[in-house]
Amino acid sequence: MRDMNKKKAFTLIELLVVLTIFGVIILTALYTLGRSMQQVRLQMTVEQAMSDLRFDQNLVKSGQVVEDGVRCLGGSFSVEDSFYQRVAALYSEGCGEFVGSNESSYSTGVELTEITSDDGTVYDSVNVIFEPPSGRVVFEDGVENPIVASSLNFNFSYTLDDEYSHVRVMTVSRSGQITVN
Repeated sequence: MRDMNKKKAFTLIELLVVLTIFGVIILTALYTLGRSMQQVRLQMTVEQAMSDLRFDQNLVKSGQVVEDGVRCLGGSFSVEDSFYQRVAALYSEGCGEFVGSNESSYSTGVELTEITSDDGTVYDSVNVIFEPPSGRVVFEDGVENPIVASSLNFNFSYTLDDEYSHVRVMTVSRSGQITVN
């Protein structure tokens, strides 16, 4: 009679082992998901910057005046603040007269770690401005001094932990070609 009243159940140890295994599986999945989300965020940031620059370049090539006589457009990048900002410049003697930024400035969400020219010079901030009618690129440092390099590399990166980091490089050439590696 005693055997009939005995119920089959899991012991406390068995339940703890199963819960521990589930916990390890869930933590591993979350860690992997975090890495994947950061890679997607990095990819989206670089593609958005590239897309904005190409949009500005196409507006300039088409000869469209954006507003108030603004005909030169481009982007401003800063390593210190890790931001990208669209800029506009008046078309008077080239694209020399800076007007200011419009409302499409945004933080990149990832770190802009380095801006280098093809000759190895490192810059803290750079303006990339497209000149009409060809869309040729003018590079300026943060204080509007011309940069004579034929291309600039923008290194965007993030570090999820001390062991794992990912870098995407956007290259803009003076001829107006924009690529991502």
